Amino acid sequence: MKNKGISGIGIIIIIVIVLVIGYIAYMIGRLQFTYGAIKGRAENSAEVGLAQADEIIIRDLIETAKDQKVILIPEQIFVDHSIKDSLRIYLEYEDSSNIFGIYTYKRHFKIDVIKLMKLHD
Repeated sequence: MKNKGISGIGIIIIIVIVLVIGYIAYMIGRLQFTYGAIKGRAENSAEVGLAQADEIIIRDLIETAKDQKVILIPEQIFVDHSIKDSLRIYLEYEDSSNIFGIYTYKRHFKIDVIKLMKLHD
């Protein structure tokens, strides 16, 4: 008897396994992509911090998080001007990803951005 290769059912099982692994990786990676988007917005807000009021910075971060399907409230965001010639934006939030309704992957994220204000004479 000669080996004819993988059967049709074997190919289907391999495809299903690859799809399941890909889906799990996407659901876990989504949390990192969301974190990157919110952190990028915080860094951008810190860059132009002197030109914006704290309320605008907070509102922009909340809107960015809302676009990423993360709920932020103003109490989670701290805008600090106490460091000389710099702006600090600190926020914490929880995010989770439900994988097939069986397992919930949870993460607690902290974003702490400090930018030195460039003052021109």
